[in-house]
Amino acid sequence: MRVRLSAAVAACAVTAGSFSAAMADDLNPPPWRGGPLSVYAEWDWAQPPANWLFMPPDVFTTWSGTSDPGVGPNGETLYMGFNTHAEVDVTTNWVWDPGDGDGGLVPVVPGGAGIAFKVQNWVDLMPEKWLRIQVTYIDTLGFGMPTMDQVIGYVEPAGTPYPGSFVGGSSQPPNYWYEDWMILPNPHWDYITLHVPEGTILDQVVIDTISIPAPATAALLGIGLLAARRRR
Repeated sequence: MRVRLSAAVAACAVTAGSFSAAMADDLNPPPWRGGPLSVYAEWDWAQPPANWLFMPPDVFTTWSGTSDPGVGPNGETLYMGFNTHAEVDVTTNWVWDPGDGDGGLVPVVPGGAGIAFKVQNWVDLMPEKWLRIQVTYIDTLGFGMPTMDQVIGYVEPAGTPYPGSFVGGSSQPPNYWYEDWMILPNPHWDYITLHVPEGTILDQVVIDTISIPAPATAALLGIGLLAARRRR
């Protein structure tokens, strides 16, 4: 899919420097982080998970665009069918590893295993959802980097799934990559699955989403940086 975008508008662009200073692996924060109706979630796994079926993010921040962080400019509210978390299949074997000193998760399954991220979104009437996922990992066995399986948005109450469309991304050898996705229509929550090869330490995952009002306004949010594309 080809996406054509124009110049950013200063009123919608948000500087993410304060986050980058704190998150060493947060190498490519989207320019729209902190914009109205955006969501930020970050997992570090500095300690072994207490519950592998419900791993809350170390940081979860939302921006409503109003003085009330829980209500958007047009009365939007955050989806509350669950709290944002990561989970693994109970039939697969994962272990916690100290990694490079700040911890990580490792599948000890031939061929690797999947991990899912369920992220709350703003329940609004915007037609599009933009999503960026950043992954930092340690490849201990030479099987390569983790790969995205899918991004699906769900609209409630029927739980109707809407598959995301891959837009672009980039990697920074030897242990980092990010991908950008678009979901139509704007979902109430996202289901993101990531395949991690056997022996690979999943060190950090950062997920940003934002609701935007129309295709043309993708440019207003500074998503022109998606010009760096790669073939899947």
